[in-house]
Amino acid sequence: MARKAREKSSTGVYAIVLRGNGEIFKSAEMREVFYNTAKKYLKRGLIGVVFSDDRADMLVRESAAGISMDMKPLITSFARTYNRENETDGKVFIDRFRSVPVESRSADRACRAYMKGGEVAPEYIIGAAPAAKKPASKPESAAEAPAAKPKKKSNLPSWLL
Repeated sequence: MARKAREKSSTGVYAIVLRGNGEIFKSAEMREVFYNTAKKYLKRGLIGVVFSDDRADMLVRESAAGISMDMKPLITSFARTYNRENETDGKVFIDRFRSVPVESRSADRACRAYMKGGEVAPEYIIGAAPAAKKPASKPESAAEAPAAKPKKKSNLPSWLL
C-alpha cells in the first residue's frame, strides 16, 4: 500500500517525531550526539528537541529543499554514528519520521510550551529551563481527592503529546 504524502506547511514549521528502534536516546551521550548532528544539518531550522528514551520530538523550520531533504542527512548520519558507537548494524529508527505542519500561532505556542515543559536539559530547547517535576502524592481517601479537572483540548495530534 502506498504511503500518504506529507502535508505541506504554509508557515514552513513542522512538529516532528522520530521513534527509535529500542531505547536509543537512553544515554546522555547519544542525546548529545543527536542534538549536535541536528544542529549541524538543520542549522537555524532547529527550534527545539525533547527526548524520551525511545524517541525525539522536534520543532523544525524547513529550508528551501523541503523537510524530507532536511531530515535525510540528519537521520542517516545519526544512524551511522549510533551503529558505530554501539557496535550494531541495522535500523535505528522504526519508520520514517512523522511530521505535522504547524499552521497557526496557537499551535506554535503549544509546541514551544511542550518543548519547554519536558524534562530536558536547557541546551536542547529554546527558552528557559523547565522546572523539575515533583511526584504526586496519593490522597488517603476518596473524600480528600480533588475533583478531576476537564482536560484541555489541544490542536496537536495525540501522538505528539
